[in-house]
Amino acid sequence: MSLFKVRDCWSTECGRGTETFGCDGLVVDDLFGAGEDNVILGSLDGVLRVYGMHAAPTAADLHYSPSDLLVEVQTDSPVLQVCTGKFVSCSPNKYIAVLHPFSLVVHGVNRIAGSTDHGDQYVLETMYEHKFERSAYQVIAGPFGGGTGSRDFLCVMSLDGAVSVYEQQAFGFRTALPNYLHPFPMKYVRSADAFITLNADFCLVCYKYQELADPSQKQKCPVWSCTLGETVCDIQTAEITPSATTIHVLGERNYYCFQGNGVLWFTKRLQYTPCCFHPYILGDHSEVKTMCMIVSDTDTVLIYEQTKLRWSAKLFYRPCIIARASFKALQGCLVLLSETGDLRFCYLGTEPMIFMAPERPPEDYKDTKNQLVQLKKELQNMSLRDEADTLPLLKLNTRILSVRSEGPRKLCNVEVDVTPSLAISTVQITFQTITPLVILPKVVHLKDLTETMTIRALAHRDDDDSESVVSSMECTTYVYYSTASDELGVVQQIVRLPLSLAYESHPTPPSDFSWSAKIVVDETPVALRTLFNGIRNTIRVKHVPCAVIKTKFPSQNCTG
Repeated sequence: MSLFKVRDCWSTECGRGTETFGCDGLVVDDLFGAGEDNVILGSLDGVLRVYGMHAAPTAADLHYSPSDLLVEVQTDSPVLQVCTGKFVSCSPNKYIAVLHPFSLVVHGVNRIAGSTDHGDQYVLETMYEHKFERSAYQVIAGPFGGGTGSRDFLCVMSLDGAVSVYEQQAFGFRTALPNYLHPFPMKYVRSADAFITLNADFCLVCYKYQELADPSQKQKCPVWSCTLGETVCDIQTAEITPSATTIHVLGERNYYCFQGNGVLWFTKRLQYTPCCFHPYILGDHSEVKTMCMIVSDTDTVLIYEQTKLRWSAKLFYRPCIIARASFKALQGCLVLLSETGDLRFCYLGTEPMIFMAPERPPEDYKDTKNQLVQLKKELQNMSLRDEADTLPLLKLNTRILSVRSEGPRKLCNVEVDVTPSLAISTVQITFQTITPLVILPKVVHLKDLTETMTIRALAHRDDDDSESVVSSMECTTYVYYSTASDELGVVQQIVRLPLSLAYESHPTPPSDFSWSAKIVVDETPVALRTLFNGIRNTIRVKHVPCAVIKTKFPSQNCTG
């Protein structure tokens, strides 16, 4: 638990809590080259928004103003992801790429200088659109092919593992990732001109862009791979220099950092469940610090310098996205977005949130002792009442009568005595046996039970199942009851039906067996009267060297 709490300096609620935002619906970038970042949001309800911080001399003067919302447009489809880059030919400006389930639209934000007190006006202009038949999962932007950064291409990954590359307004190529089963995050590494993703074997793999673009190579082989053994929540990259990039992977229980060539730099075992993260670089080239912000399931943000925890602070809520933005009044502030659209700009607070317990008045120990004695008496009386309440209101007695024969069938009468201790409004008696034994009636209903009542049932073998072996002779009686005050209860009793109901005994083995088994033991065997108590009256000999237990169906015999 952290003693500190993040400080809120700017907040707004997008859509008034009626919209839903995904984990890829926010991006922070300087769209106009003014030295201040803009926040671009896209909701699953299809609303695209662009925010810009108004000028403020200090961080204490920052607060939300309606003029901070530069653009708000309702689109026709849900917004899965937004990203920024130079997506238009012969234009150095940055544009917004919006990924929909079946299309990719590139928009430009035009600023019209205002001549009145209302200020500048911002208009969203659609530059071009790419449509596709496969359901999209993610879009990746970057200077694919080793570009200098003057233009960016777009790569759309679909749910079935197909990768489609669009070279600005033109379609590039389409290929399929090998060993693909489930969509995982995919990122572009500029220094290696390659894509990083997770395959079906939970291995982090790296594919070169040139190899994916080569149509002659049917089998796409990764440049390097690393087995993680766990699913990946997110993959991010942080550039130290244009030629040096670090790859950050957030797993379910671990945080990994790789160099651009696939060498594992460090890993951190997490003692909590991560929700989202954001890596970034601090310092110049001589004193570079690799930092990472990880949000835990306890609504806490933890700041790491490589594997060392430098700071932790409590958040207002559990965000689905965390990012970092810079404004003139506040550099490096935290950008938090919840699933319901609560957007906040925060900074790490340095004032501890310490709870001060109120002063307690002096207590009289004699009164405390008397209260303790009284409490013990109440607990004792309560336990006695609980024991009395837990006693069943019904007594159950199940009797098994003798077995009689009616033609080829054998029947056994079962009687159940139900005795209530109080008036019972409804009673349900259920008999349960194991196939092929059946008992009828299986369910009996009673109402307004005030005295002992006897229920009679009949147990026999199922006439339609003459070949199954009877594995158990147990019969379970369940009694469900309810009183007039809606108190529910259940009583059960298990009895064993006579073995002669399902089997017949023979004192001497018959001669029509097709097989036989002889079992020799060192000690005196247990008498058959003890083993088969239900048919002991039919066994006339005291010591039987070879006895037969024969089922009622002649096709299956057992000797012992």
